Amino acid sequence: MPHTSGTEGGPKLRRLFDDLPGTVGRRSTTTAEESGGEARRGLGRLNTPLRRSVAVGLPLVLTAVVGVVAATRFTGFSPEDVARSGRPAPASELPTIAAAARSCPVLTPARLAAQLMAASAFSPTADAEGGGRGIAGLTDTVWDTWKPGPAARRDDPSANIVALAHHMCDLSGQVRQAGVGGERWALSLAAYHSGLASVRDAHGVPDQAKTYVTTVVDFAAWYARQPEFLPVSPSPATPDDTTTDDPANEDPALLAAGEGPPATRPTAAGQPTRVAPARTPTPPSAGRVTPPAVGGAAAPPTTRAPVAPPQQARTNTPSPRPPQTTSTAQPSGSARAIIGHESGKCLDVTDGAYTSNPQLQIWTCNGGPNQQWTPYSDGTLRAFGRCMTVASGSTADGAKILLSACNGGASQLIGLNKAHDIVNRKADKCVDVKDMQTGNGTRLQLWTCAGTDNQKWSWR
Repeated sequence: MPHTSGTEGGPKLRRLFDDLPGTVGRRSTTTAEESGGEARRGLGRLNTPLRRSVAVGLPLVLTAVVGVVAATRFTGFSPEDVARSGRPAPASELPTIAAAARSCPVLTPARLAAQLMAASAFSPTADAEGGGRGIAGLTDTVWDTWKPGPAARRDDPSANIVALAHHMCDLSGQVRQAGVGGERWALSLAAYHSGLASVRDAHGVPDQAKTYVTTVVDFAAWYARQPEFLPVSPSPATPDDTTTDDPANEDPALLAAGEGPPATRPTAAGQPTRVAPARTPTPPSAGRVTPPAVGGAAAPPTTRAPVAPPQQARTNTPSPRPPQTTSTAQPSGSARAIIGHESGKCLDVTDGAYTSNPQLQIWTCNGGPNQQWTPYSDGTLRAFGRCMTVASGSTADGAKILLSACNGGASQLIGLNKAHDIVNRKADKCVDVKDMQTGNGTRLQLWTCAGTDNQKWSWR
């Protein structure tokens, strides 16, 4: 038998291994035994010296190939899906991503970054399918509907990121209204890709959206593991306690994106009816939420240094106990739902919480985090680390009830008492379901306590 040189045998060996994955992949029902047979027949075609050198390594390669094929067959994911990773988010956009994501219950910074990665790989000049463009891949129609303010520029990446978060929050509200079962964020992604009607008709993620949803979910898992997106755990006693009513403390990331006093925008023709509440002007007394620190990339929130009192002579009279502030507040109970007696529905932070001061409402109880309230020892009720607040510090009937950054003000001294009233101590008035309505989305207001069922609440 003539000897086969290495230069002659090398191409044969490469052809064998190049062909093996294709052979296995083309036969969706290929078993390990059949794959082994293919390999043995290919090996038999090699000359003896080369065959002996290959025999030791081939079983290991074959095992790896069959394992990949099995994973593909049984999970529906391709090998690229398993290994999918994103690009680092631009450091300049991290504060905006964090602030925009925090404003909506279904979003996280990692989820929003994943959607940006899928849309443009963070390129502000990218063109997306369906007429979208920019870092968020928004169409002009979606941009016009959800841009963060009249002064926002179409080519501003930060403004586009905020607009995408607004749009996703609205879609989440539409999905909830449609009553489609499943994970809300995934369904919102599907609605973003294929439209709400497709999600509703499929009673879940439609086939045409599955690749997109899987891509974004995979990216989100990757971003959630990156240092800049790891959660920073604040002290449970001091959520957002450094934010004040000073307009200078408004979230710089959102302000830089053109977010001014928002106005209601009409739904564009051909677009689904908006379910999230219209954006209302931000009351001057309620500062925006300070964005969370993102792996040290964002600057720490501005705080006001306490003014030292003048030095006084020591006396034997004990000093009075200082008043309690948000910096010393502790949870005085666990997070639970609050149920309205008349409606049987839960006190709810709207899915349209894309502004820092969403008006509160009632909604069918669903156990979500936007219906979980925690009483604090400073006399506040909190959700998402923010406080239930009477808008503008008003004491008038009809004042809106909002969720705002905790600041220690009297407009946030709101608690549920033993008489089942939620009372603001400053106004000595009750949290009231407007006009005694019981429908989902009915807003809350301040009103003179009357003992009626639309003012009665219980912990659940």
